Parts: sequence; structure tokens; C-alpha cells
Amino acid sequence: MLCALLAGGCATTQAAPERDSGPTPLTAADALGDFGDIDYCSLLNVPKVAPGAVAVPTYESCHATAGPRTILIGPLAFDSDPNLKPYDYPGPVPDGVAIQQSMFNDRSACTRAITFADGAERTAIYLATYPST
Repeated sequence: MLCALLAGGCATTQAAPERDSGPTPLTAADALGDFGDIDYCSLLNVPKVAPGAVAVPTYESCHATAGPRTILIGPLAFDSDPNLKPYDYPGPVPDGVAIQQSMFNDRSACTRAITFADGAERTAIYLATYPST
């Protein structure tokens, strides 16, 4: 009887169950839209992070000065920045996204990069806080 069941199982071909591929990674294009038309100031909630500051947009960034500090978001970077190091971000991030710490100018600025894994290329957008001059 057992042999009949085993033989019966071999006689029919069943399709392999579909693998659960998990969530689709968030790409920079999905998060930011057209790279040539990014409104960096829309990515920075100025009243929350710098009460009383005014957001000043430029073509490749947005900055806001509040008292002794300036907050900057942008620009985009499209290659591997050797200054980016792993950072143990305590909050949740979407699949395909990492928060990294920039070691460039790390004694005077707190800089993080939101990095998107867009296939073989990495795209990062920078967020920095540093003393106003």
C-alpha cells in the first residue's frame, strides 16, 4: 500500500507552489519621483524639526536655519560614497532602504543618508544638521 502511494505521487506532476517573494523594495524613483524635479523642501517638515525656521529651496537641496543650527536635505548621490558607514537606526524602514551615517565632516555635522538599493546602483539622499555660521 505504501509503495502504491509513493508510486502514485510520482505519476502526477504538480506545479511548485509560488514562492512568497516578500515586499517589493522601495526604490528612490518610487519614493522621490522624477529626479530632475524633486522638491527637497517638501521632504523636510520644517515646523516640526526647526520651529520658526524658513525653508529655503535650491535646485539640489533645501535648508532651514533655526538659531544655532542649520538643517539641510539633499543632494542626491548616485554612486557609493566611501564616507557612508553602517548606522544602527532604531526605527522601521521600508524594504530596500537603509539609513547610513556619513563620516565626512562628522565632528561638526550630524549627517545621515537615506540609501535606496535600486538594483546594482545605490541612490542616497543626505540629511544633515550642523552649527550655523
